[in-house]
Amino acid sequence: PERARELLRAMRCNPVDWHRLWPRLAVISCWDQVQARPYADDLRRMFAGTLVQGKGLLATEGLVSIPLDGTADPVLALESGYFEFIDARGGMPSVTELEIGEEYELLLTTSSGLYRYAIGDRVRVTGRVEKTPTLQFLGRTGVSCDLCGEKLDEAFVSGAMAAAAAAATSVRFALLVPQRDPQGYALIVDAQELSAEAAARAVSVIEHALRANPQYDYARRLGQLVPLRVIRVNAPLASWTARGMARGQRLGDIKLPALYPHEDWPAIFRAPA
Repeated sequence: PERARELLRAMRCNPVDWHRLWPRLAVISCWDQVQARPYADDLRRMFAGTLVQGKGLLATEGLVSIPLDGTADPVLALESGYFEFIDARGGMPSVTELEIGEEYELLLTTSSGLYRYAIGDRVRVTGRVEKTPTLQFLGRTGVSCDLCGEKLDEAFVSGAMAAAAAAATSVRFALLVPQRDPQGYALIVDAQELSAEAAARAVSVIEHALRANPQYDYARRLGQLVPLRVIRVNAPLASWTARGMARGQRLGDIKLPALYPHEDWPAIFRAPA
């Protein structure tokens, strides 16, 4: 009962006194890259003085990268397997040949029997710790959408979302989805986070970034795709989480992508009244 009263007192503070709720909390481990980054930044502000540690890149097939104190991005988990990388030209540089700033698709060979397995993740090399590269996760290579030849993929869309963040457009929840009538794409955002005006600014920045894809730009110029539109919905993150749990996912395994290529999204999200 005393603990319950303490929790109520902490929750009634404005803002909530999170340290009072968990006075011995030392580490928070969470996803902190791509679409999860703004939420991890929220945790860092809420729990100033507590270590918020990104999980690195964890695949079903093996551990790819691990957090390391003092580095902005996780380092390649060299002893988890044998890693190879496919660059934009189709080359396959080894770990020691990776170039900082370049993007690669991952291949993984493991002691459990996988051989040169393409796990479907794309990364950017952001630096090195001694000779070991640090990796930034960009998105899934196997997730793409193609309405009329534009072939948008997860990594590219994530970059467009990052452009909105770099332009000081406050976008936390952002999910690109296809629409058929009229044909084009829509950006799902949180109605509580973005006003109609702020959402319109975010769409403008993201649309400009998407047009860096020549096929998307060509389709837009031909009128095969309408301009990107925004859809403000209520509690989209909660809706996305509920969908994952209904499908049997554990809460900690549910990730928010930048691109959802399926057309059932109207059944997932609730538009504001």
